[in-house]
Amino acid sequence: MNAMIRTMLATTFLGCGFGMLPSAQAATQSSSYYANPAQACQLSIPTIDTVVAPRANGYRNAGTTGAFVICGFSKMNGSQLANAGIQLVSLDGQVHSVSCTGVNGVANISTQTYVSKTVVVPGTGYNSALFYPSDFGGSGTIPGSEKNFSITCNLQPQVAIILLSAAFSYEIGT
Repeated sequence: MNAMIRTMLATTFLGCGFGMLPSAQAATQSSSYYANPAQACQLSIPTIDTVVAPRANGYRNAGTTGAFVICGFSKMNGSQLANAGIQLVSLDGQVHSVSCTGVNGVANISTQTYVSKTVVVPGTGYNSALFYPSDFGGSGTIPGSEKNFSITCNLQPQVAIILLSAAFSYEIGT
């Protein structure tokens, strides 16, 4: 009888213990994305004019007229961007104004939002066109960026895109 009571008590305590286990929650890992624009960017309207082209140190417009350049952001599948940016420098030491548009989502599949920003590129150093969740009506992450995100700039003469950067989080399990 004592053995049977002990077995019943042990089974009861074990059952209660399993019932009180915390629920499994997915853990996330934050990460950064950096890309060389020579690889990640291209002319929006392809041409054989090689004045605006990828170079070892960026996507440069060494010409005399503006050109639209689009840069795509890669990341882990399913992750959403917390922010995204494109860094610009002057090639001639003059101040330049560059208009860039960030867009999220996939055409004809999800809602897309276009957000334009003007960046003043200093004569020395760099400046960034930065896009945040609030620009797209979100908080925490840029809505729709788990599928697609790009930035298109009207790259002015004597300006170069030197880096793409972003932050994102992804699930790593429990």
